[in-house]
Amino acid sequence: MPPSPSGLPFLGNIFQIPFAEAWRTFAQWKEELGPVFSLNMAGKDFIVLNTLEAAMELLDRRSRIYSDRPQMITAGEIICNNCSVGHIEYGAKWRKMRRATHDIMHVKALQAFEQHQEHDAAILVSNLLESPSRWDPHVRHAASSSAYSVAYGEHLSSKESYIVVERTLEFIHALANASMPVTAPYVEIFPILRYVPEWFPGAKWKRVAFEHQRKMEAMYREYLDNVRANIDNGTARPCLATLLIEREAEYGLTEAQAIWLAGVVHVAGSETTGGALFTFLLAMVLFPDVQKRAQAEIDRVVGHERMPSLEDQKDLPYVEALIKEVQRWFPGVPLGLPRRCMEDDWYGENFIPKGAIILPNIWAMSRDPEHFPDPERFMPERYLNSDEDKSKVLETALEVNFPFGFGRRICLGKAYANRTLFAMIAGLIWAFDIRKAKDNAGDEITPSSTACIDEGLVVFSNCFAAGQCHSRAK
Repeated sequence: MPPSPSGLPFLGNIFQIPFAEAWRTFAQWKEELGPVFSLNMAGKDFIVLNTLEAAMELLDRRSRIYSDRPQMITAGEIICNNCSVGHIEYGAKWRKMRRATHDIMHVKALQAFEQHQEHDAAILVSNLLESPSRWDPHVRHAASSSAYSVAYGEHLSSKESYIVVERTLEFIHALANASMPVTAPYVEIFPILRYVPEWFPGAKWKRVAFEHQRKMEAMYREYLDNVRANIDNGTARPCLATLLIEREAEYGLTEAQAIWLAGVVHVAGSETTGGALFTFLLAMVLFPDVQKRAQAEIDRVVGHERMPSLEDQKDLPYVEALIKEVQRWFPGVPLGLPRRCMEDDWYGENFIPKGAIILPNIWAMSRDPEHFPDPERFMPERYLNSDEDKSKVLETALEVNFPFGFGRRICLGKAYANRTLFAMIAGLIWAFDIRKAKDNAGDEITPSSTACIDEGLVVFSNCFAAGQCHSRAK
């Protein structure tokens, strides 16, 4: 087994793992235990991968035996009714749901959403011009509307969005905490607890999980029924829900699977896009020189008479590099979703037993000075260096965009997310100067580059009240 911190008899390391920011702790343990180490969680084997080399070798090159998920009773079986493509085990059902998602997320299919993406970017800029102090709800609205369009084919009005965002935030908080072994209820360590009745003292986790399932399934069913009605009256637009309904027999999904597939795509897209936009705003406040260089590139290529469009993406390499750096500098899912090893395996001299749970520490990979010199500094230019300056491992990792995962379980929405982020970030750079906020005494507030809001699976940079948007209009 890979080296492990010393722990207690039987319980192992279960009390040594912090409930918040475990990825930082794992990155620190890397210095003592090495790039790959193991944990004993009350008899369950966990393997933490802290380097790109280990993640690419195991999760990518050996994805045949590293594409399964561990049993996730609370998140996968109860909250998501065993119908979340991100949580279900590797097998026939996963392949059917994955195929449907790929059919709407591949590069050619995404062309149908370009107007949606540019529209949401324009609305974000317009809302911030009107009320720049309300950037938090405006950003959440834009991210939610963009994800809603790919899932259900419609834009969200501001009024609708606030209701949807509120429900989504509540759901993602519960789902994110239940999806990570270090923050999930103890039923994940002691599965026999799944048989405890909901009414039993101490079973609040179960009552809450079933309540989330009932509320979210009702909401997602309503959204899917709305698309079904649009199909009947001829007004439906291309989207995942339309595809699931029109090709129902071909995909062979149950009604519950279709309901949850579209719903989870909306939730995942809105959270990750919103988190990346918050990180972008924080980076612009802390690194104004980067903002100025990006503005200069946009001014030279686009000018002042129109917003940047997705057609401009190929001509704005620094803005493209800036988006990659946003995803590296503060990865929104720093520990990824856990994997399960399907066969006994070896990594160098380390034995990895069948059934071991694999945690890819994307945070540690993004902070590896061997691949990212001066890793705490926000430096888009690191992606503009010639390929000769990059190792083969890093070149491959950047090609697959490692913050989105590895191998067969990589996030299929990465191309859509990158195009959405480009439309919104390029629009914000074009329209605004993003500066530090000021306190009541008129002094600038310098936000922390490390403070965050940790919800288990998903992490946000804690940039609230740290910045202000000022129009660049002449």
